[in-house]
Amino acid sequence: MNAQARIVSPDTPEERQAAITLRSAKEVAAELEVWRERLRLAEGDGPRERQVKEALFEASERMCNLMALAVYQISSSVETEFRRHLQAGLDELRGRLQEMGVGLMVEKIRRIGDRADGVLKGAPYPLGLATRLQGTLATLKTNLNALGGLDNLPQAERAMVQSTGKAVDRLVDLEDKLGILASLDTEGRFARV
Repeated sequence: MNAQARIVSPDTPEERQAAITLRSAKEVAAELEVWRERLRLAEGDGPRERQVKEALFEASERMCNLMALAVYQISSSVETEFRRHLQAGLDELRGRLQEMGVGLMVEKIRRIGDRADGVLKGAPYPLGLATRLQGTLATLKTNLNALGGLDNLPQAERAMVQSTGKAVDRLVDLEDKLGILASLDTEGRFARV
């Protein structure tokens, strides 16, 4: 039996969990390919196209979360033949998904930037939006890193990610200022509560 045909199996519970996570990521990747095809077929049908895009974004987020978890699990495990096997599977999946996943995440970051810019220009928004946008942006950046895409973005897209981060930070600052409650201290001065 040659080394190529030999089956490599997990030795530890951590390796088994990493294998399950990677298998789940591969299943979601296959789901993403189905959603991409549905999006292609829905082009021009506004409501349907938006619905499919949203499902595609959700599946992309799940896949990236699984990829980030797999990266952590694999990098945290002891160096074994099975870990090398998992790393090779992760690298293969990352390469297959990088272009598609990165494009979806960049589009979502662009939408976050547009929303933050709109609010900063005076558009109404629900209280707490800044925190939600900040959390979503942080997750997307983590996911981009998991796919190895953040550092490989074209300059214009890297600049857009940075400006989106700055806009969200300004929105967080604005919301913090609006949320400060003032009261008078014992000497009649305003104090933060």
